[in-house]
Amino acid sequence: MTFDEWLTARGFVPGELTDLQRLTLQEAFEADTGETLAERMNGPQTVTIDGVSVTERSVADLIAAEQHNAAQTAAAAPYGMRLARMRPGSARGE
Repeated sequence: MTFDEWLTARGFVPGELTDLQRLTLQEAFEADTGETLAERMNGPQTVTIDGVSVTERSVADLIAAEQHNAAQTAAAAPYGMRLARMRPGSARGE
C-alpha cells in the first residue's frame, strides 16, 4: 500500500495536505506499515507504471525530516534535566 492509498483510505485528499500535515501523517503511515527510513532508502527513487510517474523524496530530505521529528519528540518530553535548589528542613518544620 502506498502512502497516497493509505491517505485516501482514511478520508484525506493527498493534494490538499500541508507539508506539516503530510509529515505527521507520514509518521503514522510508517508506524502502520512498518516502513522505515532504511527501507525507503533502498527502494527506487522514481517509479513509472502505466504512464504515471511517482518520485520519492531525496535521501537528504528524508534524513532532514527524520532529524526534525526526533528533535520535536525530544523537545516535547516533559522533563529533560531539571535543576532545583533544595533547602534542608529541620525538626521544627522551618
